[in-house]
Amino acid sequence: MRRPENLKYVYEPYGSLAYDGVWILGLMLQEAVLKLKERNTSKRLEDFSYRDSEIKELFFRLLADVEFEGVSVSFRISILLVLS
Repeated sequence: MRRPENLKYVYEPYGSLAYDGVWILGLMLQEAVLKLKERNTSKRLEDFSYRDSEIKELFFRLLADVEFEGVSVSFRISILLVLS
C-alpha cells in the first residue's frame, strides 16, 4: 500500500509520552544501581526477579521520586505505595 504524496509525515500523539516513559524508567534504573551500591548488598539489577520484594520496593520508591522536564509534559510521579 502506497502513502499519498501529501502524507510524508504522520503525527503520533502518543510518541512523546512513550519517549518520556522510557526516560522515566532509565532514570529510575540509574538511581537503583546507585542505591544498591550504597546498601553494600550483593544484589544487582541483573539479579532482579519478580519475586524479589527488596528490589521491587526499591523500584516503587524510586519511581515515586522521579521528577524531570519531559518532551510531552513536566513529570512528577505520585504513586500510592502499597507494599505487601
